[in-house]
Amino acid sequence: MAVHLDVMDPAARNDMLLKSAATSLSSKLVSGHKEFFAKMVVDAVNQARPLHSANTQPDPNPEPDPRPNPNPAQL
Repeated sequence: MAVHLDVMDPAARNDMLLKSAATSLSSKLVSGHKEFFAKMVVDAVNQARPLHSANTQPDPNPEPDPRPNPNPAQL
């Protein structure tokens, strides 16, 4: 089922994200604390900036990736 979260009001969007996160956590080791972890996931999603969508422009000066660039020969 596809849901367009970008057209929802913020309260409905958070509610949908919380339900989705809690459902995905139901069968995991953390299922006893799924409400706590679902809220953590939704908070992280809400703080993440979009990489690119029809309504946004890519960041012209993105921050460099702090992770080391692995040498493919070493993998």
